[in-house]
Amino acid sequence: MTEGWENVRAVKPAIRWAIFAAIAIVALVVTAALKPIPQPQSYHHFADTRALFGIANAGDVLSNLAFLLAPVITTWLRATPAWSGTACR
Repeated sequence: MTEGWENVRAVKPAIRWAIFAAIAIVALVVTAALKPIPQPQSYHHFADTRALFGIANAGDVLSNLAFLLAPVITTWLRATPAWSGTACR
């Protein structure tokens, strides 16, 4: 099953990046050329419109805190010697 991967690894990294960039550019161009998907205005009424502590749409806004906390906690744990693996060296 892994017989073909040697050929992929043999390609220079610069060429692999060029292939990746070409695929990304083609995908971007194709996506930009597509027409927007029509949606009724009622589609956008799923948003939480309640306010909490003066924050409009609090349910939507505060739920994004997890995306902020994940890298903050990870950075903090990586800086802690017990978690960063430096204590084992």
